[in-house]
Amino acid sequence: MNKAPLIKITAALGFCVALSASAVAETVLRVATWLPPGHAMNAEMWPTW
Repeated sequence: MNKAPLIKITAALGFCVALSASAVAETVLRVATWLPPGHAMNAEMWPTW
C-alpha cells in the first residue's frame, strides 16, 4: 500500500484546519476616514453600496 496519497491528504486537512482556526477572530477592525465621501481617495477605496 502506497502511503504517499494518505500523507498528502492528511497534510492538506491539517493545513485547512490551521487556516480555519485563524479565521475566527475576536478583534473587531473599525475603519474610518475624515475625508468627505466625494474625495478621490474615498471614491476608490470605499465604493458606494
